Amino acid sequence: MSYVEVPAPPEVRPWIAALWCFRVLPEAGAVEHRIPLTGGLIVSVGKEHEPMLAGPRTAPLVVPVHGGAVFRGFHVWPGAACSLFHLPPGSLRDVQGPARFWLDPAWCRGLSAMADLEDDAEALQEITLRLRELIARAAPLDTVVMAAVSRIIRSRGDVRIADLAEGGLSLRQLRRRFQTAVGLSPKELARIRRLRASAAAAVVEELSWCEVTADAGYADQAHLVREFRDLLGVTPGAFEQHARRIDHRLVD
Repeated sequence: MSYVEVPAPPEVRPWIAALWCFRVLPEAGAVEHRIPLTGGLIVSVGKEHEPMLAGPRTAPLVVPVHGGAVFRGFHVWPGAACSLFHLPPGSLRDVQGPARFWLDPAWCRGLSAMADLEDDAEALQEITLRLRELIARAAPLDTVVMAAVSRIIRSRGDVRIADLAEGGLSLRQLRRRFQTAVGLSPKELARIRRLRASAAAAVVEELSWCEVTADAGYADQAHLVREFRDLLGVTPGAFEQHARRIDHRLVD
């Protein structure tokens, strides 16, 4: 199996973190695929199903896939989905299902048109064209919140929440605006991004779990195990065993 992320083109980058392709080998059989959370919106398109959506969440995201399946999609930055899709604040938290339930059905049908394309680069270019349609009429982003989101992501979740409030904004005011735009609290997003970075360090950078625990600032390995169980639904070892079946090429 392979999972490849592609940097979003400059014109969509304020809203889109990455485009991606996920391919399952024909001989893989049925696979219970556990997706590390991003804190943002994930949209996927496959040959055998309509566009699907998973909103920001703190519960494990598990998707059954089968041999030969091909999925493409995109990650929306935490805090950017309501601007991009003109959605009510906080309306996407914990949602999962057909994208047309929450997004414009006509736009989703247009996105479905690329599902049969064999070439990944061509499919991602088609997704980019569809995203440009949305960005041309997107609502303004909350720049204060997006700056806080960026600091959390750049720090891999290792940031003091009290240090995020800037420009005369109180921490209480920031938390309220953050929750409205992102659908998660700053602490929840930091927790998610720290675990995501830890999973990547173990699988892609091939660090030991002792090294991961120390580098990510977890109190001990028991703390790391609890976070994996809460956010991924499995132990670090079980996640690593599954993830090593996949060739990962990540943007971040």
